[in-house]
Amino acid sequence: MVFLLMLFFAGTSDNSYTHTFSGTFFPGEIGNLKIGNFREYDDIGKNISMGYGSKYTELTHYVYPAYTARGNKMSFETSYNSYMDAIYTTYKGAELLEDSVFITKDLNGRHSKFSFTTNFHSEQQEVFSYLFLFEDKGWFIKLRVTFPKINAEASELEIQEYIEHLPLPVKEYE
Repeated sequence: MVFLLMLFFAGTSDNSYTHTFSGTFFPGEIGNLKIGNFREYDDIGKNISMGYGSKYTELTHYVYPAYTARGNKMSFETSYNSYMDAIYTTYKGAELLEDSVFITKDLNGRHSKFSFTTNFHSEQQEVFSYLFLFEDKGWFIKLRVTFPKINAEASELEIQEYIEHLPLPVKEYE
């Protein structure tokens, strides 16, 4: 596994990483959010995630092809709706608070905000949980962000700063 990480990611001494296939650069920190766990979801390293966290906020940034293994384009709306369905399935009683188009300085995407109770940071508590999905250069960029409701003001500022510096692909999907 260490070999795969070295092969597909170029790490630096400041804990930043660059995804070889998409060219997405993940800095060691964005505001209060510090880089955390890296994970691969396929055999070659095209479908990945990078975790970021702060005292209260957990964010996972996914980058993966917007194409199937056979080269067929995946539907943005179908992908977004399947992630929403997964939240409802995983978190019984999840309440949808927002569902809208989301526009950054670089991309248009979709955003939803949920409320539910879950075990978060080893404590059963009420949380807000966000889903963002964007598409750029043949890659999907998905963000999942969760934080306790009690810390909403600070966490939402952290999310805003992350979105302002959103790591994006620099290479077209091949």
